[in-house]
Amino acid sequence: MKHSATYTIFHIYRKDGTPLFLHPFQNPSFMGELLKELDGDTPPVFKGLYGKEPRVESLTFFRNELYRIIEQSVNGWMAEKRFIPRFLFSALVFLVTYFFCAVVIRDPIPMIDEILIGTGTSIAAYFLMGRSFKNSNVAGKKRIQMREIVDKIVFEQSGFLLKVEDVLQTKESLAVGTLMEDIIKSDPSEPDFSYPDSSGKNEEAYELLRYLEAHFDKDIVKWHEKSVASVKSGSAAGKAKPGKNVRGIKKVDLPLFSTYAKLKEFCRK
Repeated sequence: MKHSATYTIFHIYRKDGTPLFLHPFQNPSFMGELLKELDGDTPPVFKGLYGKEPRVESLTFFRNELYRIIEQSVNGWMAEKRFIPRFLFSALVFLVTYFFCAVVIRDPIPMIDEILIGTGTSIAAYFLMGRSFKNSNVAGKKRIQMREIVDKIVFEQSGFLLKVEDVLQTKESLAVGTLMEDIIKSDPSEPDFSYPDSSGKNEEAYELLRYLEAHFDKDIVKWHEKSVASVKSGSAAGKAKPGKNVRGIKKVDLPLFSTYAKLKEFCRK
């Protein structure tokens, strides 16, 4: 018997008390696959983890944000699923309108009016048909199924996330220059994110690592990989530049990226 896939939603407190939620719902590709899997025999299961207990209003705001994402995802899924019927129908409307105007309406400038009217009616038909799909029973069922998944999410405390929060908040106390050096430094004494009741490397660490990696620009992640590799190889030991001029680095959340870098080192051990 095939088991249901389980996904985790992480709640992490920043030093100033701001909550940070990391979850797969922020990935459009994941949402598309999830909508396809809803009618299967083993629908996915979601669980929530936190370090320090989150405020009730934070969880309420987060659920409302997930409802918004669900609405957008269902609308996008329906638009993609019904694109060909919508396109063919609007093309048919254009042809019918064009020939009707060409035969019935006599005007001094042939073709121009027919094309403009036909284009306008076909565009209107395309969007009206799209609206009807969004309000269809299929779309409504998907929204209900997705909302039920969100409503069933239960959060519980995780010793792993307590350590992640501690590392992140420590990084937030560091200066920018120190953080830049810390990001590319290959330090054997990396933070240990495991906790006593976990046997070896817990899956939560790998899952959080994937979410964090998706949170950052791919070019920044590649730059970090190359920098760490050069330091480890010894070719640039002691000479590696912090990389303040790396494209896009000024927009990066450096404390969070440094936490991601240390978590990555931990998972590689």
